[in-house]
Amino acid sequence: MFEDARTAAAAATVLLESFGLKEFEIGFHKSIVTHSNSNPKMLSYYSPDPPDPLRPLRPSTKDSMLDLRKPFTPILGLPISSPIGEGTGALYLRESEGSNRIYLLTCSHVVRPENDKLSSSHRKDLHDKISAPGPTGYQKAIQRIETTIQKGSPKVANLQLVGKTAKAEALKQKVRLARNLRIEIQKNLGDPEARVMGEVTYAPPMRASADSTGSIYLEDWALIELDNDKFNWTTFKGNQVYVRFANVKPELYLDMMYPNENNRHNRVFPANGLLQVANVISKEDFYNPQHLDKNGNKCMFVLKNGLTTHTTFGCTTGMESIICNGLDVEPKAIAIYPYSDEGPPGPSPTVAVA
Repeated sequence: MFEDARTAAAAATVLLESFGLKEFEIGFHKSIVTHSNSNPKMLSYYSPDPPDPLRPLRPSTKDSMLDLRKPFTPILGLPISSPIGEGTGALYLRESEGSNRIYLLTCSHVVRPENDKLSSSHRKDLHDKISAPGPTGYQKAIQRIETTIQKGSPKVANLQLVGKTAKAEALKQKVRLARNLRIEIQKNLGDPEARVMGEVTYAPPMRASADSTGSIYLEDWALIELDNDKFNWTTFKGNQVYVRFANVKPELYLDMMYPNENNRHNRVFPANGLLQVANVISKEDFYNPQHLDKNGNKCMFVLKNGLTTHTTFGCTTGMESIICNGLDVEPKAIAIYPYSDEGPPGPSPTVAVA
């Protein structure tokens, strides 16, 4: 090592003198560089917090934590953020059957400016890191946890005073889990860099594009290559959409998605509040839906879970709408009618599931 240092010093001396420098000192310091392996993964769907054997964790308490954990898990719709803005991850895609490269589908306008007309679409010109959740999603999720703790603690005491010990114990467990979750998130995912879960690998500019029949639609999509180290693939649930949220109970889900008794056919609320994405709906199915609303009219009921509106419901009857967005042509889109003014389209990109 000493001889290596002398050789390097001699070479540095020649270089410095060639620039006319006369007085200088050359020194070497031995140091050890270690690289941190800290790359916290996204959270699992269920809390790993072990139940107290003397006070078993109630199923209702465990389920009530899902709303609080969901933004920090890979469950769809996934709240994401880029340097451009925030949106929603729609679907997971694998490069090929034998590949370990996994992508997340989102909208192009989430990861590149809408007025960006450059033709380049590939990684070498993009490199933007994607976080989950982003600043807005993170703050909203933390606020929900804080609200659960702040409102829950005094209620526990009130329930105990009136003798409702079972309800008091359930709420006490929820508050404890919420506190533990807050500590876990702030410790492992509080730093925005710790929430980076991939980077943009392909993002064509938004444009009008014709399908095989000549119909013109808006092409607005992008791919994010995921950092495999951020995911626990043994517990990864794939393309499952979260439909449980606080505003959606099992009875409401069935009433919204299957309002006509003839369509229910023993349908039930998805296990654990996760609806499995099984296939892609064809254009023909959109234009010729076979489900019935409560009045017997043909339509297709859909839902989505997005960053802003969470779980919302709507329906499509095959009608189209015209998108006026400043392009040379006005592309069409399949119209989805919301049950309320809150959705389902929303400001964030997502996927509608039937």
